[in-house]
Amino acid sequence: MQYIIGIDTGGTFTDSVAVDDTGKISWAKALSTPPHFEEGIFASLEALARDLGLNIESLLKNTGAFCLGTTVATNALWTRSGSKIGLLVTKGFEDTHHIGRGVSKWAGLPESLIKHQSVINKPEALVTKDCIVGISERTDWQGTELFPLDRQEVERAIERLREKHVSGIAIGYLWSIKNPSHERETMEIISAAQPDLYCSCSSAIVPSLGEYERFNNAIIDSYIGPVTKAFLGKVTARLKTTGLGCDVMTMKADGGSALVSSALPLATIHSGPAAGVLCAQYLGGVLGHANVITADVGGTSFDVSLIREGTLSYTREPVLERFSCNYPSLAVKSIGAGGGSIVSAEPVTKTIKVGPKSAGSYPGPACYGFGGSEPTVSDANLILGYLSPHGLLGGRLPLSMRKAEQALAPVAESVGLSVHEAAAAVYDLMNAHCTDLIREMTVQHGYDPRDFVLYAFGGAGPAHAIAWALELGCKSVVIMPYASAYSALGIAISDVTHTEYLYDQCKMPVDGSRFNSAFATLEDKLQAVFAREATQMDQVAVRYFLHCKYPTMYSYVRVPIERRTYKPEELETLVPGLFDREYERLYGRGSAYTTAGREIVGFEIQGIYKRPKPKPIKSSKVNHNPERALIGERPAYFRDFREFRSTPIYHYDRLESGNEIKGPCIVEALDTTVVIPPKQMGHVDQFRNIIIDLS
Repeated sequence: MQYIIGIDTGGTFTDSVAVDDTGKISWAKALSTPPHFEEGIFASLEALARDLGLNIESLLKNTGAFCLGTTVATNALWTRSGSKIGLLVTKGFEDTHHIGRGVSKWAGLPESLIKHQSVINKPEALVTKDCIVGISERTDWQGTELFPLDRQEVERAIERLREKHVSGIAIGYLWSIKNPSHERETMEIISAAQPDLYCSCSSAIVPSLGEYERFNNAIIDSYIGPVTKAFLGKVTARLKTTGLGCDVMTMKADGGSALVSSALPLATIHSGPAAGVLCAQYLGGVLGHANVITADVGGTSFDVSLIREGTLSYTREPVLERFSCNYPSLAVKSIGAGGGSIVSAEPVTKTIKVGPKSAGSYPGPACYGFGGSEPTVSDANLILGYLSPHGLLGGRLPLSMRKAEQALAPVAESVGLSVHEAAAAVYDLMNAHCTDLIREMTVQHGYDPRDFVLYAFGGAGPAHAIAWALELGCKSVVIMPYASAYSALGIAISDVTHTEYLYDQCKMPVDGSRFNSAFATLEDKLQAVFAREATQMDQVAVRYFLHCKYPTMYSYVRVPIERRTYKPEELETLVPGLFDREYERLYGRGSAYTTAGREIVGFEIQGIYKRPKPKPIKSSKVNHNPERALIGERPAYFRDFREFRSTPIYHYDRLESGNEIKGPCIVEALDTTVVIPPKQMGHVDQFRNIIIDLS
C-alpha cells in the first residue's frame, strides 16, 4: 500500500492526512509545539500511523509523496522573531522601506483600528536604517545602464553588514525588473564573499512595477529565510532518517507546492489557508458546486476565500503583517477568530470582546487544563453544551467544565450576565465577526452570498457555520468527515507549480516577434526549473497569461491567453478583446475604458505538474434513519429556546449515506463538532458529507 501524506501545522493543532491507493482518506492530529514545531509534526504522524495499524517507520517507508505545510515563516513574521538582515538598495532610495506608501499606515489593519487615525502608526520596519546601504548603480526604465555597479563598494557594504551580525541580505535596485544584471552580480559577490548568508533578490521573485512592494518581497524573504530553511532542513533530515524515501515538498500560498530545496520561504506564508481553498475546489468539482465560500476556523484564526465558477480567487498584492508585497497568492482574508480566541470584557462599555489574541495550544483554552486562565471561544462552546465534556480527540484531550466556567465567570460578572448568558453572547459575537468577514469578501466585492454554498472546515468551523449561513442566506452548508484536517488534505493533493515572469511594458499594437519571443524566453526558464526537479516538460501543463492595463491605470489585470505563434494583425484585436472581457468580468459590465488604449506590462507562464488525486469512495448504502449513530443526549443551549434543552448527540463515524438528522442536534467527530440548530435538517450524502440545505 502506497500513501500520499499531507501535514498542516497550525497555531493550535498539527494535522496529518494519508491517502492510500484506493482513495481512502485517514487523518490524525496532535497539539502544535511552538517553537519546536517538528515535535508536533512527528506526534501527528505517529498518531496517523497508529490509526493505520503501522509504526511511523513503516508509514514513511510506504509513502510515495510527502508535502508539508508550515506556519514557521508566518509565525516568524507575526512575532517579529525572524533574522537580523541587511538591505542593499540603489543609492538615494535607502528610506523606501521605512517611508512606504500612503496606505502603509493602515494596510492590514481591521476597520475598528483604521478609523482611529490619530493613534495608529506605520509598521515597524523589518530592517533597521543602520543595516541599509545605498549602492551607486543605476539603470533606466528601458534597462539601459546609466551607472555601472561598483564591485568594491558592494564588497565594503557586505563587510559592514557582516560586522553587524546579519544573517541575511536583501537586494533591491531600481528597474532591475527590466535589467536584473546588477542584482545578479551583487548576489554573486555575496555568495563568493559570505556563502553562509541568506540572500534574496527582488527581481528574481516577481519582476513587476512598484519598487516598495518588490523590495518588501526580498526583505521579508530574507527576514524569514534563515529560520524557515533551518526548520525545513531539520524536518527533512529527520523524515529521511525515520524512513521516508521520497522528496519532501512544501505548500505555497499560490495553491501549489514545490520541493523544499526550491521553494521561497516567502511563498510559504499563509500556505495552510491556501491549501484549504484548494481542497474546497477539488470537493466542489466532485459535488458540482461552482460557487463556494470557504470558511476555515482553527484554533487561532478564521480564514475566508471565494471560488467563483470553479475558479480560485487570487490577489496580486497581498498584505503580509502590514507590509504590501507583490507575490501573487490565493485571496484568503483572515481575522483573529478561532476556538482559542481569548474572551475579555471592556470595562468602560461593559461589553464582551472576542479575539484577536489567541491562547494557542499552550497554555490553550482554560478547559484544556494546561494552565490557561483566560476564557476562550472553546470554553464558551463547552459551557453551552456544544463540545463533549468527555474531551476531544476521542478523549485523549479531556476538557474541564469547571475550569471553563471559572475562567469565564469574571467576564460575565463585569458585564452583568450569568456565566451561561455570557457564553451565549460569546458564541453570537464570534458568529458576528465571521459573518462580517464573509460579507466583506462577497457583498463588498459585488457578489451575493445567496449564490454560494458554504464549505465549513477547521476544528471549530462546523460548530458555527450554520449560524453564518442562515444570517447570510447561503444556499447550503457542506461539512465533510475530515473537516478539521481539510487543509492537510489540500496539501496532500496539491500540484507542483512553478511560475516565471517577464516585465516588458509595451503599448498596443505590440510587435508580433517581441510578443512571441517573450513567451519563448519564459518557457526556457520554466523548463530549467522543472529539469532541476527531474520532471519532464511533457508531464507539465503550462498556462499563459498577459499582464494588461489601460494607460491611466497603475495596477494590471492578469489575462489568460492561448499559447501559439501569433501574427501582428491577430494581436491587434485579440489582446484588447481578451483584456476588456476579463476587466468587465472582474469589475462589472460597462467598466472597461476602451477608448483609452491598452498596454501590456508583463508576461507570465505557470507550469503545473499534476499529482494524483484521491477518487472519493461512494457509499452504496442508503439509510434514512440515523438511530445507529445516536450515542446519547445532553443539555445544550439554543437561542431559539433561550434555555438549555436535552439535545440528541450523534457520532459522525456511525452516520451512513442517506441519514437525515433533524435539529437541534450535535454531531461529534474525533476532531470536530457539528452544531445543527432547531428547524434545520442535515442529510448525509454518498461521500459521508453532511449537507444542510437552507434554500
